[in-house]
Amino acid sequence: MQFTWRRLVEISFALLTLTALGIVDDREKRYCIIDLSGGEYASCYPVSYVDSPQCGFWSDDFKTTKMVMRKIDPEKFRNGLTNELEVRKSFYIGVYEVTQRQYELVTGRNPSSLKGARRPVVDVSWEQIRGNPIDLRRTDSESVEPNSFMGRLSARAGFRVDLPTATQWEYACRAGKSCVTNDRKPDRELLDCGRFAENAVVDRGGYFLLASVGSYMPNAWGLYDMCGNAWEWCLDRCDAWCEWDTNKVPGATRVLRGGGWRDSMKLCTPYSSCFLYAQDRMRGLIYGPDCDSGFRVVAWPDHRVRSTIDKPYCIVDLSVGKSPDRSRLSFADRMPEKGWCDEEKTSKLVMRKIEPGKFLYGGKSEIEIRQSFYIGIFEVTQGQYAHVMGVNPAKEWSEMCKVGETYPVCFVSWDDARGGRDAQQFKSVNRDSFAGRLSHLTGRRFDLPTKEQWEYVCRAGTKTRYNCGEDAPYNSMCLLGWSEERHSGMKPVGMRNPNRWGIYDMHGNMWEWCLDRYCDKSRQVLNDGVSHCEDTSSSILRVLRGGAYSKMAEDCDSCSRNQSPQSNEFGNDIGFRVVMRVEDDEDEEGWRGK
Repeated sequence: MQFTWRRLVEISFALLTLTALGIVDDREKRYCIIDLSGGEYASCYPVSYVDSPQCGFWSDDFKTTKMVMRKIDPEKFRNGLTNELEVRKSFYIGVYEVTQRQYELVTGRNPSSLKGARRPVVDVSWEQIRGNPIDLRRTDSESVEPNSFMGRLSARAGFRVDLPTATQWEYACRAGKSCVTNDRKPDRELLDCGRFAENAVVDRGGYFLLASVGSYMPNAWGLYDMCGNAWEWCLDRCDAWCEWDTNKVPGATRVLRGGGWRDSMKLCTPYSSCFLYAQDRMRGLIYGPDCDSGFRVVAWPDHRVRSTIDKPYCIVDLSVGKSPDRSRLSFADRMPEKGWCDEEKTSKLVMRKIEPGKFLYGGKSEIEIRQSFYIGIFEVTQGQYAHVMGVNPAKEWSEMCKVGETYPVCFVSWDDARGGRDAQQFKSVNRDSFAGRLSHLTGRRFDLPTKEQWEYVCRAGTKTRYNCGEDAPYNSMCLLGWSEERHSGMKPVGMRNPNRWGIYDMHGNMWEWCLDRYCDKSRQVLNDGVSHCEDTSSSILRVLRGGAYSKMAEDCDSCSRNQSPQSNEFGNDIGFRVVMRVEDDEDEEGWRGK
């Protein structure tokens, strides 16, 4: 059958039409390219597909402002344990390790100690890349934290992006070969395959030590730096993937693959030196980044995700009159570059969205928080209280109790903060209380946190006594809060370091009112989620959490609690912070920890 030029033009036009209609999928092409040049505030990242690189190679743009991924088709292979494994679904994987410039464009920061735009991003933990520290045991895509690197990239690209599993990583590294390309080669040839300790002092790609990505030969599938340069985080839990993990915390360690620039090129696995480099693996703590630990991405363009980015901060403007107005609320993607200023501590109220998850209440009992909520990043200050209530109840009680707009409010009772009768959270709040008036002004529902919510936020994924990851009382309080040892008295909010979720003063400074009645005996949780005290004589007492400037450091840890009559308005070391309901969550069940 002979084709005329006219016939060829008709066929080409038909193919272009089918592609435009989605009948011929552009995603069938070999390479997927995400354009990151819009930066961290872009609403979306353009995505394109090509069959091959222009001019036969990838320019520096694909190491900085663009991210290129290669399609890997499913197949069976033998891993380093000589087990036959099957990759059942095709996926795209990064041609290069994620570079520092790419990471900075997505997140707005570069944590690497060895700087270089085309170098792999290092000094990043599994948690910062994609993890949801709320529940370390989950590995599914839904557990990606929206404001992690993977969460932001997925939302802006419009499809699922994640870390590779250890199996996907090794399959891509081997590139269809039973032995990797640099296996059993002479030393001089191995030096051309990757960055190792033996050639780390050689200038390659403009850098010593950690090399620029793509400075060495790729494997058979065109993937660079699979061996050496930077260890690469994988999705897998270490204890779920290999049997020699001795860490006792489920999900606390994750697999890294490929070796780094500080490792010998002769590094081999505990199993066999036959699978040199491709089989290399090590364990790493999720919260333990290092100067040779980086990552690359995998993607599934057919797995669509929402293109909107969840903004974690809600800012309530308290200075706009006294009439109800929902426009008082605005949302921010991140904290300002110069940090929170006095305005956010006096005439505005900043709240952080907290996602659901599990934690060890009191360090012993596992409890689940089932619904998202917002919580104030600072204790309510005297300036904020005065804007809402029209009065500042704080007074100079002694040199330890100060008056000032940025100081936490004190001399407030549980009734002043919330009032009302016992009920579910966000219900039966006294309209004349702080939470009641704030709810009226904004059209949203405010309340005090439950004691479970309070501890969940305080811990922020940690299991130590203090949320900085330490158990030593005095050293921890020097970083986190104010206690009696320093004879500091009350301090303005936000003067110490926040926890991992950006919440300040959870340890010390002021005791904080919680919604719950104080129970000396074990509590029960009713079906409606209300804590019920068996000892009715203590029903007028309310829970206080967090310690205060008047307490020793050891009394200000994540488990510390106290009690006070709900009508007590004479507490010079008692304040509070508020929580706000997430408007989309209409189901009442799960607001409290269970």
